[in-house]
Amino acid sequence: MVALAIALISVAWAQPKFKILATVPGGLFSGLTFDAKGNLYGVTGGGGDHNDGTIFELTPGAHGWTLTTLHSFDGQDGGSPNGDLIFDAVGNLYGTASVGGTGFDGGTIFEMTPGSGGWIFNVVYDFCQQYHCPDGGAPTPVVLDGEGGLCGAIAAGGVYGRGGVFRLTPGSGGWSESVLYSYGARPYDAYIPYAPPIFDKAGNIYGTTYYGGVDRLGTVYRLKHSSSGWTERLLRQFDGADGALAAYGLVFDSSGSLYGTTVGGGPKSLGTVFKLTPGPKGGGRGPSFMGFLNQRTAVTPAAA
Repeated sequence: MVALAIALISVAWAQPKFKILATVPGGLFSGLTFDAKGNLYGVTGGGGDHNDGTIFELTPGAHGWTLTTLHSFDGQDGGSPNGDLIFDAVGNLYGTASVGGTGFDGGTIFEMTPGSGGWIFNVVYDFCQQYHCPDGGAPTPVVLDGEGGLCGAIAAGGVYGRGGVFRLTPGSGGWSESVLYSYGARPYDAYIPYAPPIFDKAGNIYGTTYYGGVDRLGTVYRLKHSSSGWTERLLRQFDGADGALAAYGLVFDSSGSLYGTTVGGGPKSLGTVFKLTPGPKGGGRGPSFMGFLNQRTAVTPAAA
């Protein structure tokens, strides 16, 4: 009987249930976000009333999930929204449109505020034309900075036209934008980020870029704040053998190590999963490590 029970449990685990909750027109290129009530929120890259994308909600019920379009982008308020939506502490939703805006086509940051009559859409910031303005364009998804502001990266524009990292700060007159760092200030600098940055406990910023470094195959960077501003250090410059083209973000573990992925490179040119471990100052193989040691990390189901 015990053996039979174990066999049945094994079969149950080996055959997980799969169910399609909804079919959402417009193209799903981003993840989903839960609210406290178990509703799901996301964006589509196209579709909607103007084919510029939508914000949608999925609500669970006795007969399945109900799909509701909360907002259809029209180009003037943004287009092709990208990345996951995020909630702040009071229940407002924030997200990013990679293009569109009021005549500049640099993208927008938007806010969804819950009200008695439903959700209210508002453009928080309208970026300038992507390649010709110091405030940049083509923003990545944003993250909360812990001080009530929003932080993200720009894949275009900035002082040198190669993107950078920005912060949006709320005030009595609305939100104001500041570019914390513009890529391209030095030879072989990082450039063109596609993923949002993250913060450590000290308020330093970490992220990846698709291009940059000596081999122009992407980087992992750190921005450290001081009284004179933000200073960039390249923690890793990918060379192809260890990976290439870092398109996605980073995560910390409890010991302060960083984990991430590359789209290409590695032994089979199919990408790598990497780990950056804090080491002694100046450790690693040269200045590109700045005290971080790179390891290829094989992830197995047992380890995960």
